[in-house]
Amino acid sequence: MALIGISKGSGSVKMGRYAEWLRKANPELEFLDLITSQDLRSDMERVHGLVLTGGSDIHPARYNAPHHLPLCHDIDEARDAAELEMTAIAIERKIPVLGICRGMQLLNVFFGGTLIPHIPERTGTPDHQKDGNEDRRHPIEVTPGSMIAKYTRTLDGEINSAHHQAVDAPGIGLTITAVSHDGIAEAIELKSDNRESFLLGVQWHPERMEDANNPFADFIREAFLFEVMGTKVMAGA
Repeated sequence: MALIGISKGSGSVKMGRYAEWLRKANPELEFLDLITSQDLRSDMERVHGLVLTGGSDIHPARYNAPHHLPLCHDIDEARDAAELEMTAIAIERKIPVLGICRGMQLLNVFFGGTLIPHIPERTGTPDHQKDGNEDRRHPIEVTPGSMIAKYTRTLDGEINSAHHQAVDAPGIGLTITAVSHDGIAEAIELKSDNRESFLLGVQWHPERMEDANNPFADFIREAFLFEVMGTKVMAGA
């Protein structure tokens, strides 16, 4: 069976949500909590896929903008370091990586990109943050010919939104392939000439999208798990 590493505490409600979402497509999947790992490289050698999850803000010093610290919330530097190491090992071993919300931002920072520290200061509206306890929703447009266009089989649609930061300048080798109505990056992927394995970041939370057959949830999951199973076969596991 395939083993997927998740960067969230084992047994947490949020880790359970990611696992439940993925198991809807494959009930036999197993999951490994990587945040509490005592031997990250050894554990990463066991997994067939990596999910970088949502959560707290990345320390702005990681993208050479320490002056943005007053705009950031709930910094967890230990988590930043662990997830950057996970990402490095995953890329080295060509393990499929799916970054969700903070996970997309983490991927961008790993490749040397920058973040918008507080979207309302850029756009003048809170359109991307939660409305009370509820995710907001808004439309996005997808770049024709991109991998996410291939995965979702569409060039537009609606997604949920619950974030105050976002990708600004894309990292080296990355390209922004989906944007919101106000120009905020909603998906990143490797450029075609830099693509050696599956790596996709989405700013929304597909695991929280309960729409029936929404391609920005279901097809993203299918594409990731297709690559995960291919990695498992190649590993002979």
